[in-house]
Amino acid sequence: MARRLAIVLVLVLVVVGLAQLFLPRIVARGLEVGLAGMLGGEPEVRLRAYPALRLLLGRIDQLTVETHLVEAGVLVFDTFSSTLEDLAINLRALLADRTLVVERVGRQEATIRISQDSLRRYLAATVPRLQRPEVLLDQGGARFQGEVSLAGRAVALTIEGAFAFSPDDRSRVVFNPTRMQLDGLVMEVDRLPEFLSLLGGPELFIDLARFPLPLRGTELRMEPGWLIITGEAAE
Repeated sequence: MARRLAIVLVLVLVVVGLAQLFLPRIVARGLEVGLAGMLGGEPEVRLRAYPALRLLLGRIDQLTVETHLVEAGVLVFDTFSSTLEDLAINLRALLADRTLVVERVGRQEATIRISQDSLRRYLAATVPRLQRPEVLLDQGGARFQGEVSLAGRAVALTIEGAFAFSPDDRSRVVFNPTRMQLDGLVMEVDRLPEFLSLLGGPELFIDLARFPLPLRGTELRMEPGWLIITGEAAE
């Protein structure tokens, strides 16, 4: 009897050991495929669950995701990284359909990095009347510049300002203009929305709530060449 019990115990330990070794890899691979469908790019996933058999119930202690070139409409996020804790997923949907269904997130932190080149391409795609668009980001703020056609001639346009969270909704990142010049002539900033409308351009904002895992902004900063947004899971 003691021998049988010892054999059973050894088998249980072997099963638990193999599960701890291989099950996280299997689930991580499924998560990479599921997240690729949600975010695009080629996500890299690291997860922690102890014991690993909890993964069979879709329970994950901690999940870290990093991916590049995430499409948020026309705008592209250069990098997206996130750490999620106390996560519950539908494992059946993940393994059978390669679909990620998040049932619960206890805590989430995410960082989005957007380069000035991505913003330049966004302007080029959404404001076709703005020729030769350029975007410059620095700690002091942001500057958009290009040329527009007025009365048959090319006129230089420069808009300066800064990105910030909307005071009414920290899931929205908006661009607040502080100075506009048209052919070297300083214009009233209040006229910017009207002017952009004439150019066929959209509002300059980023909606974090429309992200596959909705976020609420916690910190925003600009560095040379980069807009960096940090957020947490939206309630």
